[in-house]
Amino acid sequence: MLVAIAVAAALVVESGGRSQEAHFRSTLDLIQKDISDTEKRYRLAIARIALAPTLTSKLYVYNKYWGYFSKDTLDGDIAVLRDELETRLLAESIDTIAVYRVEGDHYASVAVVGNSSYLRDTIVHELPGQLIGRPDYLQTADGFYATFYMPVFRDGEEIGLLV
Repeated sequence: MLVAIAVAAALVVESGGRSQEAHFRSTLDLIQKDISDTEKRYRLAIARIALAPTLTSKLYVYNKYWGYFSKDTLDGDIAVLRDELETRLLAESIDTIAVYRVEGDHYASVAVVGNSSYLRDTIVHELPGQLIGRPDYLQTADGFYATFYMPVFRDGEEIGLLV
């Protein structure tokens, strides 16, 4: 009788372990699918934003004439860009959008809408190319941040970077 009870208990424990493992794997699969879907949604959103006429026009002008504008003129013009970015941020459900212009061998920050805590003022030109097709993840005390990089072009010429 004791042997039968022991065998039955072992089967119950083993069955419970398999059930827990199956539940864990199912949950892990759901998390991985959610992360993959979020990455895809962000990639598509940032690609759409990078093609926006307002963004490409402003970056083109900033690249050509950045040093010629007064601070007040730049501040006023960048305010219009920020408004456009805020609209896009809300429409695409993105946490942060940053715009950089090409400056020599790096990208220089123009405007950020959202949380700028983990974004740099300059980005070396090679970094986005190294991360094509995948996000740059950063783990901090308050969570994980995924940064996507999308070059912005006008007439075949790279004029900036959307982050």
